[in-house]
Amino acid sequence: MMKRNLRGFVNAYFRTLSIIFFLLFVIYSILSIGSEDYLRSLTSLISYSILPVVLGNTIVAIIYFYIKQKSIK
Repeated sequence: MMKRNLRGFVNAYFRTLSIIFFLLFVIYSILSIGSEDYLRSLTSLISYSILPVVLGNTIVAIIYFYIKQKSIK
């Protein structure tokens, strides 16, 4: 039961990440046609807002499942 829940959580997490990065790629592709300054400001905004959240969520998920697995044993 635990493995099924973990697998579902990990699948949903990476599916969400893939959708986010696909949308970022589409936005990047559309904006690469536009001005270079606007593109630089967008990528700096993304690097300071979205990437730390994704990294923080990954670390929290790993710690959560490590503690959960230790508490079951």
